[in-house]
Amino acid sequence: MSRPILIPVDLGGSPTECWRRPPLRPVPTPDLVRALIEHYRTERASGAALEVAFFHGGLPEDALMAAASGLPIRLACSPADLSRAAVARLMDGGLKTIEVALGSLDARVLRTNRIGVRRAVLLEMLESLGELGLRVGVVLSPGLPDASHDTALTTARALIGRAEFVRIEPTLALSGSRLSELADSGRWEPMSLGEAVTTTLAMVEILEDAGVEIARLGLQPGQDIPCRATAGPVHPNLRQLVEFRRFYARMAHELALVPRGSQVELQVNPRDLSWAKGTANTNVRALRAAHALASLRIRTDEDVPRGDVRLLAVSA
Repeated sequence: MSRPILIPVDLGGSPTECWRRPPLRPVPTPDLVRALIEHYRTERASGAALEVAFFHGGLPEDALMAAASGLPIRLACSPADLSRAAVARLMDGGLKTIEVALGSLDARVLRTNRIGVRRAVLLEMLESLGELGLRVGVVLSPGLPDASHDTALTTARALIGRAEFVRIEPTLALSGSRLSELADSGRWEPMSLGEAVTTTLAMVEILEDAGVEIARLGLQPGQDIPCRATAGPVHPNLRQLVEFRRFYARMAHELALVPRGSQVELQVNPRDLSWAKGTANTNVRALRAAHALASLRIRTDEDVPRGDVRLLAVSA
């Protein structure tokens, strides 16, 4: 079954202040929501299923929920904005999927960044939302002040069995936010792009091995980022960088015992070919040099599972 097309509705920001939040923006009107739905139905959907996605909130008021009536609804929100009564109201209005913007599950990181909810409460919240029949996702933000590579991995492990899908968004300082002030004054140093790739890849490996879907990696300038990012690992395609790194490591593992000077062929799934090769064959060239190979070719086979690498042939 194909995934529904999401109709994004920016709620303008959470009323609960935290260090990540940029200045609030205008809340959309019901007329805008109806107009977006009609636009997607007539111009974008081509008969595909639609789903209204409220994000950058805050919780949608009843009038906004009513404007989306008849379509499944998903919501991405701060955990500080949720309550049992609010969730019940939203489910009555058609809420099917919820993404909780935890950031982290490390107690110190939660306190430092004014997330507004304690770790134990967050864990209980995730379990309760799942018990209500909602599809539960989580947004993680490695690189927050007082966070580390280790706290990111501990957070990823804690989500196993508590979330169906995860978005990993390395922390950016957005203009007007407290994080932007901290970065400008030198009191907080955001992740470099290389650090973001390293930590994100390690989190992905933990979560995917446990069967947790990775819905998205990184934030893209434009719709994902409501204002200018003043600091942090901005990149238009973080997933690509992560997959390049992952396939490099997996191919290097297959080549570890191959004699120098060999001619080698590796095999991957066709949909993984570009990630395995890297931009302009960077992975292939780097591996050939690192292992002193006479040649290195990557072939495709539909029978190779996604993400796997097979050593197909080695000759002198």
